[in-house]
Amino acid sequence: MPTYSVACLECGHNEDRRMSFSDYDAVVKGEAKLVCPSCQENMTLNFQPGRVAFVLKDSAVGGWVSKAGKENKYRAKRREVMAQRERDHVFKSSLQPNYKGEETGTWREAQEAARKEGGDTAASTYTPLVAKETAT
Repeated sequence: MPTYSVACLECGHNEDRRMSFSDYDAVVKGEAKLVCPSCQENMTLNFQPGRVAFVLKDSAVGGWVSKAGKENKYRAKRREVMAQRERDHVFKSSLQPNYKGEETGTWREAQEAARKEGGDTAASTYTPLVAKETAT
């Protein structure tokens, strides 16, 4: 709790009192009174700090760097590193529609070629690729 300096205008008694922020606000608004312990008269605040406010800035040009700012920079750098690793190490399939090594225009054409030569059993292996092709 902050300490405030108070004084009695009648007897001249001065003292420092610890008051919570809510008690201080009540005294300033006139909702509560400070009573002098010597003469039982009203006391006044010698120092009224008013509204003291400050802002901690987290910016590229200066100020205090917050923990969140450091964490965000670390995570952004980490995302770049992980994206590069994924590009380097993850295999991305580049299947082309074909039947027995000969390219066809679509998977459906490859399925029909397989059906003509090998029957429904050979053509059924192309069903998931045809379904994926028609979905896109």
